[in-house]
Amino acid sequence: MNTIKVYDEFRKQFRFLNPKNYNDDLVIGAVLFEKAALEIIEKSFVICGYLIISKKDKNYYPIDIHSDRIVMLEGTYNCLPKELKKELTRYNTTNFCAPVWSRFFFEWILLGSMDCFTQNES
Repeated sequence: MNTIKVYDEFRKQFRFLNPKNYNDDLVIGAVLFEKAALEIIEKSFVICGYLIISKKDKNYYPIDIHSDRIVMLEGTYNCLPKELKKELTRYNTTNFCAPVWSRFFFEWILLGSMDCFTQNES
């Protein structure tokens, strides 16, 4: 049984993962993880800024790394390898304080603004 909880941006509450959401076009879900999950992610991916790059097939996905947590889109999580998703389950958290996304990530991914690369801090 899938136990991953996702923060639904439209409902403003947590719900269970929709495993069929691969692009977050209709429903934007945020999967929150404890910061310790970075060690697990680094086994399969290279972390480069706001991207994780697969060591196996070089596919890349956006990720939002905060000082206290990691946030990724529900669609991104659904695209990860099955074994990695299984390992990340224990780091999934519903400890949450707004905002969900960093300013940079919000402007880049959700607004599609390329100005974010020059107008935000590192």
